[in-house]
Amino acid sequence: MIENYMEKIHAYIDDNRNDMIKDWEILVRMEDHFEEVKNVQKVCAWIKEKFEEMGFECHVEDVGDGWAGTLVGIWGKDRPGKPVIFSGHMDTVQKSGSFGDNPFLVKEGNVYGPGVLDMKGGIIIAMYVIKALQEIGFDERPIKIIFSGDEEYNHITTTGAEVFKREAKGALCAFNMESGNLNNALTVQRKTSNTVHMKVIGVGGHAGNNFLIGKNAINEAAYKILEMLELTDLEKGTYMNTSIIKGGSGSCAIPELCEVVFNIRLASGDESERVCREVERIMGKSQIEGTKIEYTIDKSQLPAYQKTESIEHLLNFVNDVATENGFEPFGGIAVGGASDAGNIIAVGTPVLCACGVRGQYHHSANEFAVIESLYERTKIFAAVVCNLSKFE
Repeated sequence: MIENYMEKIHAYIDDNRNDMIKDWEILVRMEDHFEEVKNVQKVCAWIKEKFEEMGFECHVEDVGDGWAGTLVGIWGKDRPGKPVIFSGHMDTVQKSGSFGDNPFLVKEGNVYGPGVLDMKGGIIIAMYVIKALQEIGFDERPIKIIFSGDEEYNHITTTGAEVFKREAKGALCAFNMESGNLNNALTVQRKTSNTVHMKVIGVGGHAGNNFLIGKNAINEAAYKILEMLELTDLEKGTYMNTSIIKGGSGSCAIPELCEVVFNIRLASGDESERVCREVERIMGKSQIEGTKIEYTIDKSQLPAYQKTESIEHLLNFVNDVATENGFEPFGGIAVGGASDAGNIIAVGTPVLCACGVRGQYHHSANEFAVIESLYERTKIFAAVVCNLSKFE
């Protein structure tokens, strides 16, 4: 154990508060919706350069044509012991320009902007945890980073999930630096999701002259929506949401086409398979004769992150370190969103999620993060890494 480690960590973070905010601002102002591949690549290059300056050996794993890749790096790879991982993603859901001319706004102790919470603040925490550890001479074990460039796409047609599983396997533990909760609870359970894209093809015509021969695609879609709503099962943790409806061309026309997108949140892989069978049944029969149904099911490659004894043990350990050093203990909560924590625990590596800055309203125009949480969580997780010999 490094002598007076917490005192030294406090001093380093307090002395570098301005630099942490500046780096956070640079990263947020580099807007990068997950489909804006060149923008995500620019963010990846900036993060890669920063970690390489800190002595990391980094490379970008290809996950498929048309995607930015996953950044993987390691510091101290020849040290004994299993590595600890800081993970997450570099992409955001907001398209460039969606926050106007000032995508980084500081107001009343909070900062607003695209990805400021989800999850660029978490990347800055990981960066400065390691900077603080280097400042105090930490050399106990390897430290690894894994940051995806297509997480917000759920890795649906990429190999991003496989990269995460391969790189996370065999680690001591991991901290997924996703958006933190305002109530200071870490996430210990998440859902997975399936997205259903449905197209109803009918027979168009004049609403008066062709009423008897027309086949109304919107009406058929309405029947399907009502059937899909029946998939919601609160006891099983299954939520079915109708997300998008497109159809119709005018008030006097029978619509010949209607497109609907459904998003289904699920608590386990078994429930996902059951629901997929139900979707196949629902889509297999039209209520209005003469309409045709086409559909696809996109299964998220962010599997359900289910609480285990190892996750409970890791949370208790982190709370012990936090309280020993004067910080409030974290709660543990289950949430509806998915993350790569599911891929990490899938290979047996205990992981805590939502370890990034605290805030609210991610994925929206109101997204914000609490500035003070940037400093506080950097201190806590630096202390946690210093104490990992007690976790083994």
